[in-house]
Amino acid sequence: MPNKNTRRLASLDLFAKCRRADLVTIDRMASTIELAPGRRVCTEGEHGAQFFVLLEGLAELRTASGTMAMLHPGAWFGEISLLEGAPRRATVVSKTSVTLLVFGKREFQSLLALAPFVRLELERTTARIIRGSAPTLLPWYQPLPDDYARIVAQCS
Repeated sequence: MPNKNTRRLASLDLFAKCRRADLVTIDRMASTIELAPGRRVCTEGEHGAQFFVLLEGLAELRTASGTMAMLHPGAWFGEISLLEGAPRRATVVSKTSVTLLVFGKREFQSLLALAPFVRLELERTTARIIRGSAPTLLPWYQPLPDDYARIVAQCS
C-alpha cells in the first residue's frame, strides 16, 4: 500500500520521471518529519548524513557569506554532503511549519541506484552550486535580497 507521500512525490520535478512503482519504493525508503516554524534542519559546516526534500511549507537557506534564499515545496538539500563527502554548505531553518522527506546515507544511495535520472539532476545542481551559481532557475529556489535579514528584523 503506497504511503500518502507517493502522489506528492510524483508532482515534484526531482521525481517527475519516476514510475509509480519507483515512487512507492522511494516513499517507503524515506522518513517523513514535520517541524514547527523556526526549527533548524541542518547547519553550515557540520557533517551531513541526510538528504532532505521539502514537501510542504517554506524554509530559509543561509550561508556565512550572506547568501539567502527561500525554499519552496519541491526543494531539496543536503545532497552535496552525501555526494562529495563535504561539510554542509548552508544552514536551513523552517520559516513555516514544514514537512520533509529525509533520506539517510544508505537510503540516499538506494535512491540514486533506483532512479539514475534523480542522480543526474542532483549532480547537475551540485555542480552549479559548487561553481558558485545557486539553483536560481529552479522554481523552488527564490533568492532573497541582501537586506532581507534587516527587513525581517524591522518587522519583528
